[in-house]
Amino acid sequence: MLPREDVVSELTRLIWSTMLGLDAVEGSESAEAAAFVTSVDISGSWEGTVSISFTRSLAQHVTSAMLASEPATATAAEENDVMGELANMIGGNVKGLFSGPCQLSLPRVEPAATDLLRAPPSGSRSWFECDGQAFSVTVSERAELGRDR
Repeated sequence: MLPREDVVSELTRLIWSTMLGLDAVEGSESAEAAAFVTSVDISGSWEGTVSISFTRSLAQHVTSAMLASEPATATAAEENDVMGELANMIGGNVKGLFSGPCQLSLPRVEPAATDLLRAPPSGSRSWFECDGQAFSVTVSERAELGRDR
């Protein structure tokens, strides 16, 4: 069973506010193409993935907020680390919503592919805006063959 979309949205807004000092407000699907997707997998009593799709300019913006630096000074590695950490924080909070034991994978950052940006049939996708820049958080459930639900 997927976590409720409103709960994931609230966790996202809380993490953005607490960790970055920025507002993540509900947004609508953006025509601006995301350049990257960062994700973590959850395995155990629930199997799924939590992903954030984002543009390079949003990565620069949130990296400067988290590291208290100028946007132009962050390296691509620092941006990837910050975006991965945000996926890790959202994923860790989603993991905590399930009663059984679960493990969280290390975050990974990949170039966005069109098929990665669609909400999967067994998932939900929420859109946000942060200082006028769109991003989305997707939670998708993995169905395992032979697994009792």
